[in-house]
Amino acid sequence: MLKFIRAGMYTSVQDGGREGQRQWGISRCGALDKPAMTIANLLVGNAPEAAALEITLGQIDVQFTRHCWFALTGAACEATLDGAPVWLGWRMEAKAGQRLVLKNPQHGIRSYLAVAGGIDVPEVLGSRSTDLKVGIGGIEGAGCRMAIK
Repeated sequence: MLKFIRAGMYTSVQDGGREGQRQWGISRCGALDKPAMTIANLLVGNAPEAAALEITLGQIDVQFTRHCWFALTGAACEATLDGAPVWLGWRMEAKAGQRLVLKNPQHGIRSYLAVAGGIDVPEVLGSRSTDLKVGIGGIEGAGCRMAIK
């Protein structure tokens, strides 16, 4: 699980998006920087369009509640794992209890955090992506726990 200490300005679960729902008023959603999300997923062995966290303007603090591998891509921001630097675009190991902190990006807006095995939130209409307009997908908000597969 991931436990949010601080969820930042806007952090959501996104994947490749949901297709074929526009006639019902449901947008595609999905990652805004799909190449960055895809790279993060491939680095940890997930399917390219697996669910990941889309982090807008950094400022998050999450705690890993079990051992896992993760990758951070997208916006160039300072990131640390228990105070040690995290390299963007690399597969990294996290142990249970460690905290990942992202600061404001120096360049870009959105960062992507992929975890080996994927983000385990319910699939709605063929996607795990958050759609705030209609209130489906993703997670309930800050301070919650999110399962990882």
